[in-house]
Amino acid sequence: MRYPRDSVFVWAQGGLEPLRTMGEPNEIRMVVVHVRVRDAKYRNGEDLAISIQDSLRAVSIATYLETKAAISFPRAMGQDSDGAHYFGFEFIMTYQEP
Repeated sequence: MRYPRDSVFVWAQGGLEPLRTMGEPNEIRMVVVHVRVRDAKYRNGEDLAISIQDSLRAVSIATYLETKAAISFPRAMGQDSDGAHYFGFEFIMTYQEP
């Protein structure tokens, strides 16, 4: 499968064990959201990854108790077989589920 040369990939993965709150039937759950940026040009990919991470830091998502970056700066992940550059970072998103 070939991916678009310049693209952004986002997917979620289970996080830490749920935390049960005292006296309530609710659980505090966390999910890890992975973001990968792929670009033909190193600088363009890095700039886009930084822009996305900064945007996610700046917004408050109503259904989540907390959204925080797992790392402080997107990391360069090398090049793929087509020569495109990859950058990545993760966010940990916390929510309460009854």
